[in-house]
Order: sequence, then structure tokens, then C-alpha cells
Amino acid sequence: MKWFYWNDDREVGPITDRALQELGTAGVISSDTPIRQENAEEWTNLALLSATTLPSRHQAAGMVSETETISLLHKDGRKATAAWIIGGSVAILLAIAVIMGLVIKGRNDKTMVSGLIKEADHIAIQTEGEQDWERMVSLLRKAVEKGSHEAEYKLGACYFYGRGVPKDAREAARLYGRAAKGGVAEAQYNLSVCYGRGEGVERNDEEMLKWLKLAEQQKLPIAQYFLGNLNLHGEAVPQNKQRGIELISAAALQGVATAQYELSVCHEFGTGLTRDVVQAYKWAIISIRSGYAREDEALRAEVVEKLRSQMTTAQISEGERLANEWKPEASPK
Repeated sequence: MKWFYWNDDREVGPITDRALQELGTAGVISSDTPIRQENAEEWTNLALLSATTLPSRHQAAGMVSETETISLLHKDGRKATAAWIIGGSVAILLAIAVIMGLVIKGRNDKTMVSGLIKEADHIAIQTEGEQDWERMVSLLRKAVEKGSHEAEYKLGACYFYGRGVPKDAREAARLYGRAAKGGVAEAQYNLSVCYGRGEGVERNDEEMLKWLKLAEQQKLPIAQYFLGNLNLHGEAVPQNKQRGIELISAAALQGVATAQYELSVCHEFGTGLTRDVVQAYKWAIISIRSGYAREDEALRAEVVEKLRSQMTTAQISEGERLANEWKPEASPK
């Protein structure tokens, strides 16, 4: 079929169906351009013709309409978005799985370490002669391999005292150091003692104070006592009796026998405190009950009798009453 169309005040043609559609697609003729078939007298326009007799001009030209193009783009976009969402979801799920795996492994390791240390502690408190020190060391080594700083500290003590391993102050100090850096207060205190005495390391007062203060900041009672004693007597630090009494009292209230005896002496002589023989007697009794001079019965008797000789019967009764009523405070650590 051939066609004519009207353009610039003249009739143009004849052209084929395909040519007519391509002219419309290209915008050469518009939807209201007059057109007629080759053998017809009547004119119509492209819009009416397209709606009745012609196939879609875009489809006939092998093209896709703008609306369809947008639809396809949206569809492709949705596919792409869906792909990203699915891919992202899979990645997130994998990440969560990995994290959960690590968390579970961490919990399992923590449980294992706790069990190893608990068994090692059980061996340590057994009756003298029944401890299997070599097994205890083996258990602690396994816990150390799992990254336990607590086990490092306890293994260090094994080397320091020669339990299950030959005595080795240097190895003890090394293990204390690792545990101390890991935040174990007891290791920080023991490392401080090593530096203070020059055992396993070169003697160094600055390092001694550094680690002692860190242990005291964690409220370790024995560290409170020793740092308090240094402050009270002005050794390695400027003398500060008030600070010394505060720290010694904190340790005494938590049951440290040497701190309790030191507090008794301070009350007896009025060192940093008002002299009070009743309080001195009270703390002397408490210190002995807590284990002060446990292996020296003569010294314990001397401590008590020295104070009783300075006291009235009423003061002795009051001191004993206060000692009997006293209960240690729970450690804040």
C-alpha cells in the first residue's frame, strides 16, 4: 500500500507503509498531518490512521515506545536493585554468621579457660603434699595459650615459688609483666614487688611505684596497704601520713592482717592518728585473728600483752568487744 501526505502546501508521495511510519517516528510528519491512500480521494491524519488501520508505528519500525522503554528500565532497575539487596543481604548474613561464630568460639574459649583455671586453683588449695604441681602448671599453660592474663599471673607465681617448675625469678617477672599489662591487679602488685626487690628484673623504684599505683587504683587491698605504708613513712614517695592512713585503713577493713597490725601500731603511738589504746588493742586482736604472726606464737602474745599493760580493765573489755563485733568489708574490686 502506498500513501501520500501533505507538507509545505503540497502533496508528497507516494510512499510505503514503512516509510510513513518512519517519518512519523522521526517527527517529519505529526499526528495531525493529512494523509491519504494512493487510490483514495479522502484525507485523514496519522493519529486516526494509527488507531484504526496501521500497526503501532513504533513497533512497525522495530522500536519500543518511550513508556515501554521507561517501564523496561524500571523493571531492569528493580532487578538490579533486587540483585543488590539479595547480594547485600547474603553478605550481611555471612558477616553475622562469622561474627556469631567468633562470639561462640570466644565464649567456648572463655568457658574452657575458666575450667582450666578453676581446676588449677583446686590443686593449689589441696592439703600440703597432695598438690599435683606439674598438672597445675600444665593446666595454666593451656589457659595461657588461650590468651588468659589471669593464667599468666598464676603461672608466673609457679615460677616465682618453684611449684611444678624450677624457680625462675626472671620468667616469673616476665609472666607477671604480660599479665600486668593485661590489667590483672595481682600481677601488677607482684611485678611492683619484683622491681622493688630487684627479683627477676633490675631494681627500679619508678617501675615499682608505677605498677603499685595501678594495682591500688584497682582497689587491690594488699597494694593499698603497701602504698599506704610508703606514704606513711615517706619511702620512695614524699611523706603523706593522711594518705598513708587512708590506704592502710582501706586494706585493714578488707581483712589484710599486716595492714590491721600497722593500724594498731598507728593508734598506739599516734602516728597520723590521735593516740587511742583501745583502738590499738582492737586492731591488734583482729590482726592476729586474720593471721598476723601466724607462725610466731610468742610474737602474738607479746603484741597483746604489751598493749594490755597500758590499759585499764574497762579499756580491755571495750577493745575486746569492738574486736568481736568487727566484720571485714567486701573488697570493691
